[in-house]
Amino acid sequence: MNESDIFKRLLNLPLQPTEAILVFTGYGFSLCDKAHELYKAGYSDKLCVFGDNSYPWKANPKADSIDHKNYLHTLPGVKEVFCNLVHTGNTKQASETALEKMQDSGWNSALLVTCWYHMPRAYSTFVKAMLLRGKDLHIVPAPYEPSVWADTDQILEMSWTDALKQEKERIERYRAQADVATKEELSAYIEMHFNQSTFISQRFLNTK
Repeated sequence: MNESDIFKRLLNLPLQPTEAILVFTGYGFSLCDKAHELYKAGYSDKLCVFGDNSYPWKANPKADSIDHKNYLHTLPGVKEVFCNLVHTGNTKQASETALEKMQDSGWNSALLVTCWYHMPRAYSTFVKAMLLRGKDLHIVPAPYEPSVWADTDQILEMSWTDALKQEKERIERYRAQADVATKEELSAYIEMHFNQSTFISQRFLNTK
């Protein structure tokens, strides 16, 4: 299976209930709306946001996790939201911080929410962070499919081929730095966690 096919499979995996919902920011509040839909549907009762908190300068003003936390608190039924209070200005830092939060909280499973065109790189980065730390947590991709660019009226028209080309250079560059899982590592992780016999294996759920 080539890498494009692996990514296509990743984007079409079924949603599952987990112990937490992790939002990787960078697109705007629409990601929070996606996470809130999952929250209301009962996929998890825990919301976490990971993004850029570099005040006063912000690498991406649409990525600030505190702003996203405050927005989530305006949505119906939301009781508590965790957000990182340290600078996570890129996907690697967001993955490492999210992994630390899961470990500290004793969570073995989570839904990962980000835009569909960012999901292959974000998911591969998270998998690599786990491998480097010898962790095996169950991460379920929950890609968001926006119709417009963040906080604008500009229609988002990006084919799968164009999106993959745009991300390919980044994926290869970060993979050379050992920050992103290899094709083989990602394929093995997906096979282990999402084959027919392990869809919602209890070993990935905290039963305490």
